[in-house]
Amino acid sequence: MGDRPFGITVVAVWQIAVGFLFAALILVVRFRSGGLADLGEAFSSVGISGLWVLVSTVLFAALSLVSGVALWQGERVGWWLASFCALYSIAGNLAAIRLLSWLQHDQGVEALTRPRLTSLLFRIGINGAILLYMVRTETMEYLEVSRERRFKYLLGVAGVVLSLYGLSIMLSRGTNLWS
Repeated sequence: MGDRPFGITVVAVWQIAVGFLFAALILVVRFRSGGLADLGEAFSSVGISGLWVLVSTVLFAALSLVSGVALWQGERVGWWLASFCALYSIAGNLAAIRLLSWLQHDQGVEALTRPRLTSLLFRIGINGAILLYMVRTETMEYLEVSRERRFKYLLGVAGVVLSLYGLSIMLSRGTNLWS
């Protein structure tokens, strides 16, 4: 394995920063008055499982950190995790736009303001750029991922993301998965 490409370094640092940011967010919420209970109630009030939000945020923080470290070290798993995190972030930001739009149109809450929408679209753009960078031939060769199968691999990652999104919808609606 040769010298790490500059783009891999940038994405690795980004993933590590995102992981630490989400970990810090969890800690701030945890140690606030009311903490996680208030967070759970707030999400429940709009039909979202607070437990799902907490678990998915913790997992996303951990996967982002591991992804960044793996990319930094030139490990193949870094490609998989960075691709997953980018697709998961895009799906999450699209879901946030949908939720805020619903709150605004159906509940009369001023939720989807221009700055908030701009921020969500900006995050979608960043993660889209990361995803495009991850499927570049040079990136895949450096991480020793078969570039001939890149779209098949991305389809698999997208399937996992969509499955998790479907699971979150079922949990938000109170579906009992075990009956």
